[in-house]
Amino acid sequence: MTLKRIFLRLVLVVLISGIHSYEIPQATLVAFKPRGFQVSIPDSDGVQIFAFHGNVNKEMANREAGEMSVDILRPKNGRWVYENPRIRLKVGDVINYWLYVQVDGLGYPKDDLTWKVTELVDKDSSQATTPSTPTPGKCELSHTTVNGVRKCENELVFEETFDNLQRPKWENVVQFGGDPGYPFVLYTNKDDNCFVRNGFLHIKPTLQSDDDVTSGAQHLSGCTGTPNSEECTKRAAGGFYLPPVFSAQLRTKQSFSFCYGKVEIKAKLPVGDWIFSELLLQPKELAYGSKPKLTSGQINLALLRGNKDLVSNGQQIGAKCLHGVCELAMNDVCHREDFNETRQSLWSGAFHVYGATWTPDYIAFTVDGSEIGRVVPPRGGLHTVSEFSSFPSNPWATGTKLAPFDKEFYIGLGLGVGGFTEFPDDSTSGSYRKPWKNGEAKAIAKFWNKQSEWYPTWNDADSTLQVDYVRVWALPKNP
Repeated sequence: MTLKRIFLRLVLVVLISGIHSYEIPQATLVAFKPRGFQVSIPDSDGVQIFAFHGNVNKEMANREAGEMSVDILRPKNGRWVYENPRIRLKVGDVINYWLYVQVDGLGYPKDDLTWKVTELVDKDSSQATTPSTPTPGKCELSHTTVNGVRKCENELVFEETFDNLQRPKWENVVQFGGDPGYPFVLYTNKDDNCFVRNGFLHIKPTLQSDDDVTSGAQHLSGCTGTPNSEECTKRAAGGFYLPPVFSAQLRTKQSFSFCYGKVEIKAKLPVGDWIFSELLLQPKELAYGSKPKLTSGQINLALLRGNKDLVSNGQQIGAKCLHGVCELAMNDVCHREDFNETRQSLWSGAFHVYGATWTPDYIAFTVDGSEIGRVVPPRGGLHTVSEFSSFPSNPWATGTKLAPFDKEFYIGLGLGVGGFTEFPDDSTSGSYRKPWKNGEAKAIAKFWNKQSEWYPTWNDADSTLQVDYVRVWALPKNP
């Protein structure tokens, strides 16, 4: 590209500043083996040019042309796609790039973007398939709704690749861990606990000081929980300790929720005693009740307990055993559909794609494209399962057979520690027993006082949840 063309683009950017509201969507980048590279964005009305400028393992000097510099003049299958079949990339390479899109004669840049190669894929594999965007005028409506609106079948309705942390797309949960599960954490918006680096979201646990845990008091500014409740204000007293772990949880509650669809989250799960992963779908509205919150349901796409050697009832339940979980509860009675996949090595040792296909008839959990389990409601609906069959009044009876999983849910990404639901009381981790009992008043104190046993198993590199991307597609017409 000539300097003159770049100059003209900069002039266009200056002229349109403050006039137009188009925002370049997240790009999808793929590295092929043994060579080749592809980047694309979805098409939308008015787009005339898509331009990509990038360097491999070298910083971009402002809006320089870069080693890769190309204009794409027409879309393909609903996407604007640039493909370089010659470049040879390897895992660990970093592409620094910027994008330019011309829409209705006006130019829009997106600067200072970074993508790290974490895997090389076969060009004909499912991971190398460019997500489709329906051709305008040929939309077959899906069962999927997004923020209350029906979407076209197979449409990519949400994509996040964590080139940066977009606000207000992602909101930090700020509150003490509570219902459901009551984890021993304080979810914060601190940069130490939640940050984006080299194209990955990182969520990392840190510890409070001993004085704050054993004798402190905290009132959370900007609390996202119920005002004036224990979700926002707590005081340590008489052996009742404050949650000792700072962690984070991001959510799309205010920006994106959907009902039915296919979701995939590529992540490296954390390891460390009594840590667990939270790749959640949670209800946008508590349509079926709020006490307990699981009355309106919750889905965890990838629950992994971080203890490397955790045994309960003679079974391995730690970081070699991955779970996909649907939970619902009524009157403190909980029903849990739990599917697991056990292997010889730790699930936390590498990135995997955790997913679910959520339809009006079932919810299927997948790992790297392979199904590990499926929730299929009984003929009468989930409200007729044995735990709830004797209840005289059941709000799920007013919904579909999949209720409460028939309303819009949002995405949550987080890291929990301890709590009352994820670790059975008979658990042993290596040479020591779980130090607290689920539900007991001084559980946090017993956990904290055994810090010398569990904290040495944590480290910055491995005890961090890392997320590469999140994608959601509308269902096909007949899933």
